[in-house]
Amino acid sequence: MSEAPPDTCHRLGHDAYLDATAAEIALMAEVIAKGDPAATVVTCPEWTLAKLVRHVARVHRWCAALVRTKSTERLDPRSLPIEAPADTADYPAWLSAGTAELEDALREVDPDTPVWAWGPDQHARFWPRRILHETLIHRVDAELTVGAPVAVDSRLAVDTIDEFFSNLAAPRFESRMAELRGGGEALALAATDVDVHWRIEIGPDGFGVRHAADDDEPAVSTLSGSAGELALVVYRRRPLGGPGEEAHGCTLTGDRSLWGRWLSVLSL
Repeated sequence: MSEAPPDTCHRLGHDAYLDATAAEIALMAEVIAKGDPAATVVTCPEWTLAKLVRHVARVHRWCAALVRTKSTERLDPRSLPIEAPADTADYPAWLSAGTAELEDALREVDPDTPVWAWGPDQHARFWPRRILHETLIHRVDAELTVGAPVAVDSRLAVDTIDEFFSNLAAPRFESRMAELRGGGEALALAATDVDVHWRIEIGPDGFGVRHAADDDEPAVSTLSGSAGELALVVYRRRPLGGPGEEAHGCTLTGDRSLWGRWLSVLSL
């Protein structure tokens, strides 16, 4: 079944996504200025900090071109004149310089305009939300790499989790979703700082995710903590602790193996 959660009640407005993205870019630029470009990204060990920056900056510029041209087909990033500075000392400024281009493109195009997207929503409105969470998670990657404090705004984190689950309906995840089968077991996420709950029901035909109600049956296992830390566990930027253990402010109760199996096949 692989149904996405009814997440409209927690979604931000179009302009709010763009404002939050600009803030995330600015914060990431500050973080990378403190780090060694050759340092290995601890959460993506195949990347250096410099490669992480190149990825994010190029995605921003690629997205701006995609939306600005209202392309209904995927643009090949190699076809775009996106060049990183020769000196990695210029990377923070280069990352920041892409903000205006990205913001202008996403503000100028009507959100309901058909635009290619890898997610299930093939409209321009897909991209402000996606780019925000792409940038937020990679900002965390940079912070963890340079040893900076990590904090994720609770309101953004709830939307990060909702968007993650919504995008699992995209064709690119179909083969991985086929591995998620069960006998009706339910997992739960409980954001204790904002009182938001998710219920993941795993059946023989797939899984479904929804915001939980107070009268739901108990889940096989529940992961509770702040929305920000839950988002980082879902994105596998934080480890999943054992039953009864507290890991980065999150506590797991019940069956750990089911959570471990579920998370092992999910990665955006």
